[in-house]
Amino acid sequence: MSDSLTCYRWGVALNGKGGGKELTWAEAQAWTEGEGPLWVHLDRAVDAETEAWLGARGLDPAGRAALLAAATRPRVVPANAGLLLILRGVNLNEGKTPDDMISLRVWICPTHLITVREEKLRATGDALAQLQQGVGARSSVGLMIRMITILGDRIQAVLEDLSSRADDLEASVAELDPREARADLTELRRQVIALRRYLAPQRAALANLALEPVEWLEGTPRALLRDLADRATRYVEELEELRERAAVIHDEVANRVAEQVNQRMFFLTLVAAIFLPLSFLTGLLGINVGGIPGANEAAAFTYVCGILLMIAIMIGVAFRRFRWI
Repeated sequence: MSDSLTCYRWGVALNGKGGGKELTWAEAQAWTEGEGPLWVHLDRAVDAETEAWLGARGLDPAGRAALLAAATRPRVVPANAGLLLILRGVNLNEGKTPDDMISLRVWICPTHLITVREEKLRATGDALAQLQQGVGARSSVGLMIRMITILGDRIQAVLEDLSSRADDLEASVAELDPREARADLTELRRQVIALRRYLAPQRAALANLALEPVEWLEGTPRALLRDLADRATRYVEELEELRERAAVIHDEVANRVAEQVNQRMFFLTLVAAIFLPLSFLTGLLGINVGGIPGANEAAAFTYVCGILLMIAIMIGVAFRRFRWI
């Protein structure tokens, strides 16, 4: 029996009073049910010792493969005497974006809670800190619900930030440069789409979890899980609303760009309309043939400029009368 494991992060034997005793890997391996429910947190790493330990705790090969799989999507499936739950949490690690969501794989039964992560996830760290302070969960089911709740709180904070950004874009879309507004809007839409990609199946997973026919979820845990499923539904609805708001903002930005283009094209058209007859006259007077009026007159150039100016003014007055400008 090894006394260390590279992927082992921590293990806690819950005392049923909101706290627990932290265990080394060797102590976790030697744990017995009389010590209280066991929570083991691992990094995702596939090795023979980890798989053997998971198998000894009641996970069949399919369950172990799902728990340690490289690619996952939120779902819940029965696994021997327990349940396998795969969730996603927002990525709040430095240098990352929230929509680069981190998977949390959970296997739970009345006596065990095994969690596996790919990257550092604050929800598990917060749950551990609560146990260390003596204000944490009292059972494996309560600990699972506590972590799902913390995941939801983090997601809600990110959605509120996205909503605030959408509000700012809506308020300033008339003042921002369209290129800047489109860049901000593109980033907002990208994050909304990426979050919805995982939160939509996560909503279904939590709803299914609340309906799982297992005795140890009856009573308060099932009621709390239904509430968490409702919260997940609201998250997806908020993302749908944000997507629709982003589409409205996109249309407004597109209208502003089209309006600017139309204004510039209208100005260029007016300039062309004014100078077209003037260009015709100057071109006519510039042909290299005999008989050009004023060819031998010293003041002819001044007269021609005056005539051209009068024609330009007359064209401007006509445009004004027809309300073209």
